[in-house]
Amino acid sequence: NLTAFIQSVRDDLGQADLPFVFSQISPLIDGPYVDEVRANQALVAASVANVVMIDTADLPIRTTDQLHYIDSSKLELGDRLGNAFVPEPTSLVAIAVGLPLLLRRRRH
Repeated sequence: NLTAFIQSVRDDLGQADLPFVFSQISPLIDGPYVDEVRANQALVAASVANVVMIDTADLPIRTTDQLHYIDSSKLELGDRLGNAFVPEPTSLVAIAVGLPLLLRRRRH
């Protein structure tokens, strides 16, 4: 689950309070558990310290597959994810977008 994943990343990196930001899945996705997943994502963001969830409800997805974001949505989502911790400078930020985990060093 997401809480265990966040804890595992923090444990692996030896940073118990590592900021963690992720995007909530779109409510427009055509799938059976979308509402349940969104609710659980919101619960994790509200209950796990130093975690921020980016809402994606207003971002259009492709009509061809009802799953992936259109290009302008991807750019907006990237901006939202990047801006999530700007007020909190840190040397390492974990960013999870869906399932892939990206680790990047922030420039000072």
